[in-house]
Amino acid sequence: MIDSTGLKPIRARHRLSIKFVFAVVWLLFTVTLASWWLIFGLNQLEEIRIASHSNAEPFERQHRMLISEGGVLIALLLGGGTALLYNIRVESQRARQIEEFFASFTHDLKTSLASLRIQTESLRDDLQGGTPTFQSTSPSRLLARILSDSGRLETQLENALFLADSDQSAMLLEEISIGEMIDSLAHLWPQLKIRVHNNAVVVADRRALESIVRNIAQNSIRHGQAAKLDIDCRLSSKFVILRFKDDGCGFGGNMSKLGEIFARQTGSSGSGIGLYLVARLVERLGGRAKVETAQSGAERGFIVEIEIPRAQSKVSVV
Repeated sequence: MIDSTGLKPIRARHRLSIKFVFAVVWLLFTVTLASWWLIFGLNQLEEIRIASHSNAEPFERQHRMLISEGGVLIALLLGGGTALLYNIRVESQRARQIEEFFASFTHDLKTSLASLRIQTESLRDDLQGGTPTFQSTSPSRLLARILSDSGRLETQLENALFLADSDQSAMLLEEISIGEMIDSLAHLWPQLKIRVHNNAVVVADRRALESIVRNIAQNSIRHGQAAKLDIDCRLSSKFVILRFKDDGCGFGGNMSKLGEIFARQTGSSGSGIGLYLVARLVERLGGRAKVETAQSGAERGFIVEIEIPRAQSKVSVV
């Protein structure tokens, strides 16, 4: 069930709480029943031995058999019940993370759409000779903001699509020039100066590679307040190593959790899917990704390094 005001699954965690309670009741009942069965069986065996006055050795074997079988049964029930409770707890945490993601995602979309609407109305008034909404804002700056907001919206929607279908969509591999692709995307971030050093050609899915670049650039702008993003291309025997380095404020959170899906580092951070998708898409393209941060002197900024298979027939250095 969806809450129309916040796009939150309002009954998901309630259902998980009910599952948890039933799992606890089931575990207690089955372990108690198995323990009662073991004790009852041992008592019955002892009564039969006393009543029969026969040799104690067969009864000792049956006693050991009941103890071992009953112990194994109780251990299996405890292990299975504990695993069930753990999985329900993990599912509950996942449901809470998804709620937070939808809340953040919805807020970002509403903010970007509102910004687009206001800027478009202001630009319309200027072009029609009416009273400008923002007296000090030129049409060119409004257009730059509109392009930036539309790029951010497109990246968010693309992330949602990849997140929903990241393991099933086919990768359509082709040879792509890094420099040409960056030139085709640079207009989406007019406030960010992007430079490509040593252009190279890779073999990748264009949509996936564009999503990787979009998320890295958006991360530099939104979280690093960066003004520049340098992309250095280096060649290895099988890969093109792309090193993205911005001049932003770097990263001050927990590096070990960076890139975990839905992991928010601070209250003002994003949904946590951007870098997760970067790593996931690079992995699907046959490469790997790593991040680092530097916050001292000239090395201040955030760095993402990815490996993409290179085109063996077309590798150019500029």
